[in-house]
Amino acid sequence: MNRGVIGVITALVVALATSLIAPSRSFAEVTHLSTDSRPSPTLGVDSARPEFSWTLELPEAYNARQTGYELHVSSDRAALEDGSSTSCWHSGFIASAKSFGAPYTGPALESSRRYYWRVDARWRGELASGELISGIARGYGEFVTGVLTPQEWQGQWITAERSDSDPLPLLFCRFELSHAPEEIVDAFLHSCGLGQQIVSVNDLRVDNSAGIDPGWTNYRKTCLYTTFDVTKELMEGAREASVSIALGNGMYNVPGGRYVKFTGSFGLPKAIAQLVIRYKDGAVQTIGTDEHWQTLPTGAVFSCVYGGDDLDFSHGVFSHDRLVATGVPVAAKACEGPGGALRAQGEPAVVGWQRVQPEETRVLEDGRIEANFGYNFAGRVILHVIPHEGDILQVDKAEMQGKPWAGHYDQYRFNRPLEADASNGTIRVETARISADKNYGAELSTEEELSPPFGYWGFQYAYIKGAGYEPDVTRAKELSASQSQITSIEAQRIGANLVSVGSFESDGAHLEAIDQMIDRSVRSNIVSLMTDCPHREKLGWLEETHLMGPSVMYRYDLHALFRKVCRDMTEAQLDDGMIPDIAPEYTRFQAGFFWSAEWSAACVQLPWYLYTWYGDESIISEQYPTMDRYVRYMSTIRDASGLVRAGLGDWYDWSEQKRHAGYSQHTPGELTATAFLCDNARKMAFFAQKLGKSDDARYYRNLYDEGRSAFIRAYWDAERSVVATGSQASYGFALAFDLVPEEGRAAAFENLLAEIEKWDYRMSCGEVAWPFVIRTLASFGRNDVLWKMIQRDNAPGYVHMLEHWGMKTLSETWDGPGSSMNHFMFGAIQEWFTSDIVGIQQTSDSVGFSELLLRPSPMPGKVERASGHFQTPYGDTSSAWSLKGASREFVWDVTVPFGAQALTSVPVKDEQTQVTIERVQGDATVTTQLTSQYESTSGDNPNRRLFRLGSGVYRITSAL
Repeated sequence: MNRGVIGVITALVVALATSLIAPSRSFAEVTHLSTDSRPSPTLGVDSARPEFSWTLELPEAYNARQTGYELHVSSDRAALEDGSSTSCWHSGFIASAKSFGAPYTGPALESSRRYYWRVDARWRGELASGELISGIARGYGEFVTGVLTPQEWQGQWITAERSDSDPLPLLFCRFELSHAPEEIVDAFLHSCGLGQQIVSVNDLRVDNSAGIDPGWTNYRKTCLYTTFDVTKELMEGAREASVSIALGNGMYNVPGGRYVKFTGSFGLPKAIAQLVIRYKDGAVQTIGTDEHWQTLPTGAVFSCVYGGDDLDFSHGVFSHDRLVATGVPVAAKACEGPGGALRAQGEPAVVGWQRVQPEETRVLEDGRIEANFGYNFAGRVILHVIPHEGDILQVDKAEMQGKPWAGHYDQYRFNRPLEADASNGTIRVETARISADKNYGAELSTEEELSPPFGYWGFQYAYIKGAGYEPDVTRAKELSASQSQITSIEAQRIGANLVSVGSFESDGAHLEAIDQMIDRSVRSNIVSLMTDCPHREKLGWLEETHLMGPSVMYRYDLHALFRKVCRDMTEAQLDDGMIPDIAPEYTRFQAGFFWSAEWSAACVQLPWYLYTWYGDESIISEQYPTMDRYVRYMSTIRDASGLVRAGLGDWYDWSEQKRHAGYSQHTPGELTATAFLCDNARKMAFFAQKLGKSDDARYYRNLYDEGRSAFIRAYWDAERSVVATGSQASYGFALAFDLVPEEGRAAAFENLLAEIEKWDYRMSCGEVAWPFVIRTLASFGRNDVLWKMIQRDNAPGYVHMLEHWGMKTLSETWDGPGSSMNHFMFGAIQEWFTSDIVGIQQTSDSVGFSELLLRPSPMPGKVERASGHFQTPYGDTSSAWSLKGASREFVWDVTVPFGAQALTSVPVKDEQTQVTIERVQGDATVTTQLTSQYESTSGDNPNRRLFRLGSGVYRITSAL
């Protein structure tokens, strides 16, 4: 907030109140119930003390807040609803306004059990007329526990006797239910198939994970299992039942053979699983993986997470949504696991979340088929093919037209499949999605829907050779007598199944296009970690998690994913406390690519975001040992002047002479590293104090003071008010991290503006400094400067990518297509769209957005309309404003969620500007009068009047 507060006055409210209509409902509603930060119903909860969250909604209420709550947990839904018994646990009344992170503190939970929970939330508020209201809101959630202790795993690790040159295996088990199917109450399957798994029960595929689960980890430390509710599949089946797990290599086994970023292996694919079935009479049946399971080779004869998948029909059909394995089964082999502890997967599954059609499909002169999907994304090509026996069909992918990535393809070999023959022991195992409606056959003449079962890539173009292209199916069947025929081509976008929590719309030139460009790259690079790019890297480079964290958190719920990344960092930490630049650390890089402070700072920054954005307090104690060891390590790698050893620095900054040279060109690497030491130390002092570690808190306050003093001595020129080299990055870091003496801040900021103007409003900074340059300009109220920077149509910049290169995803380079055209590292401007254009922030001491800072930034002639929303832990916050008419009337519709408050900053022309605040209730409004402060600003930015609002729906008008 600007320091130009010059008075306190009472707002002049000029609108006349209209008649108040009755509220459409009189009771609050409980919504967004979740267990351990995952939406209800939640499968696979393996924490002994799960945490419950919910939100309250009542649009008619104002100044509403929760006054307390009671929690009930039971394995009996009916008893929970009628109140006859809690069966498990009742919290008693807890006086609290907080509706998230409420811990279970009852008796030990049972594994593989369905639990129901109920919250009774007491609340109070008022209507627009001022009438006081109160009540109790009730909501129901549901969760299923995983395997809560290691001793309860009855399944063993099993594998197939094979080598990397053999087809990938299918592990399966046929068994008999101990009771009739209709006697089943619940059935849960816990499965960890490494590297990747496709899971079926009774020949019906039960996972929706696109074959890319379980999540990628350091398998020697953690192996993730997924819990499936298979009650319906077993109840609707016969007494004889089956479970099957098809295995892929994934990151677990990267043997090479084509393009690879690295090679390495934790071993050959293997699995551990157990199915737990509960019957009405209380009996429990457990089917675990062991040597009674059998194995068959699948049609996946080659699979590499980088190089692609090869499918051979002679080993079995392996098409988009079904698997047919045919042959003589052999016994599975018991084996050792990779060593990691089995944990329930908490982060979102990786799914195929959207099917897209090519914008253009054509046959090239050499006979290849080119499909252009219009923009780059992470996904798979899906082909509808009528195969011809003996043909080999190959699908290459490319980011740029005519430039397929070498060693980066899928193949389909249409050799005749084996026929099942009971006389020689040959059997047939077939699985399909529950939603499949095709009558799949075994003959090659059947039209197949084909796609790789385990791989995905970043691409825009697909090049297919070895088949003709004939969309007319009748004609295609005739032509297939001599050559395989493709009847249609589409693709499936692949990524984590993220919950959307925010949006952005605006009339500002290019803003929505930039926002969508960033969003496409974000969605392409989030799986079970945040990847560098989806076509060549697929590694968890850590800098993007925290540099891009706010931008992505404004759009998607990252709570569970960031918790998983925190554990990845803990498991990657070295004995001396250092954390590498990537986690999981599947390969060891050198120099700054091995360790750089700007990357590994994520180990402190992510717990900070989890706490401040989501109100997650338990993450502080869980990650404290990791954070403590790491920051103390940083303190040991300072030079004699107190500066931290340089790493990559402000990676990919730009100059006209060198363009993007990699390592920082303009800014000392020690500057950015030392800045992160200071910021980490400051956050650690807070964490230590919160945990009652007073000695640690004192140590970190001292460390911060030492680091700040060293920074100022080395880089602050008090006479000229210049930071280091005077680069955009130098000023951005120094001002954003408060590493300039107070008396020099204003002059340093003016020098930053001069530096930006010298560059003709082009960005010279790299990916590390860009978020802090944005935040610095916004905090000083210079959104007009940011506007000029992002609107430039020459290199480097967003509009240059959009208009000159026609790109719809972010390139790795600012000034045109780089070696990756789907890289989200430069997308931090998306944070500004929501925080400053739409105007949704939280105050500096707020946690979980309990106190919002609503501060929109209209720019007459540039941005005259913007809207968006953000789902906070307290509920949905929305902001929609526009400038109307020649008088530039500012009309702003605001929603402050139940239980939250808002410091509301209204743009005004001057101190005499009238402001109207109306409480909106249905089609009616009631004016209200509030005390305000006046804040003057400079440049093209509006002056402001500040109000404090409780929860509710408001319409605010003023004049600019």
